[in-house]
Amino acid sequence: MGTLMKQLINSQYKVLDKGFIRVVDLMGNDAAIVEAARVSTKSKAVGRDENLVRYMMRHGHTSPFEMA
Repeated sequence: MGTLMKQLINSQYKVLDKGFIRVVDLMGNDAAIVEAARVSTKSKAVGRDENLVRYMMRHGHTSPFEMA
């Protein structure tokens, strides 16, 4: 996680008149997308992650991207 991202954790931002949001966690990266795809398909194949990501996008398999 980058330095800027670490600074966002526990940061609070005002919303509208009385509300606020607080960043409590940041999740998801390229590795998480690939892991979700491999788990959801029960794939044990060892291959290049880039090829898997391209395949998913080409064929409209977007749920692993939405998970992250």
